[in-house]
Amino acid sequence: MTAMEKPQKKNKKRSRFRRYRLIIGGVLILLSSFFLIMLFVKPADYDDEIGPYPAYGTQSRYLTNEIMPAIYNNHQRGRPFEITITQTGANDILRHSDVPYMLANSGVTNPQIRMTNDKFVFMVSANAAGANVVVTFGLNAQIDEEGLMNISVDKLKFGSADISLFWPFIARQVLRQYEIPDVVPDEADYWPERITAAVLKQQSFEPILSFAGMEMRVEDIQISPGELTARLEPLN
Repeated sequence: MTAMEKPQKKNKKRSRFRRYRLIIGGVLILLSSFFLIMLFVKPADYDDEIGPYPAYGTQSRYLTNEIMPAIYNNHQRGRPFEITITQTGANDILRHSDVPYMLANSGVTNPQIRMTNDKFVFMVSANAAGANVVVTFGLNAQIDEEGLMNISVDKLKFGSADISLFWPFIARQVLRQYEIPDVVPDEADYWPERITAAVLKQQSFEPILSFAGMEMRVEDIQISPGELTARLEPLN
């Protein structure tokens, strides 16, 4: 090999390396751009024109006129019974609760519920760099053999970008930032707090409902498109 051939080979290698680097860089830029676009794609079933929220403190008529009387009448019989909550009704209860006001303090708005096959979907709009991103949580809720409730996140999406793999890391960061480790699911009287703690800490909890002088245990939960059916056992 002559002295001139060696520099030529080195130049070819450098040129090939630069070309590969440019190709890889271009692919990464395209993937990043695609990911950013997906972040701001609104899911088809998310309603961003749901209208103003009811005045704070007002109650859901679906809860007071349909669900509560059905629970009260069945509770009086002292036997296990089933209660079905529709997706529309669940969203009405959510809109009249204080959850939207609590979330608004963190820049999260317009919470909505969807019910699919064996899955409870919770969707919110979060402000990210001045733009609204729809965050979707897919939750599995089951009663185990010991009668404890397990709630786990099996789907997490920002816009249409699936980032479920990052959920364990995100959960750890939320726990660290908001000091939720001090909240024990079995001791949280407020169900949104109990569910939040259970989801983030991946802990089971006693599914006891206590209100209006009635106490019941949730024995089973079945979720189908558009409705949730719970089997309740009166405890008093």
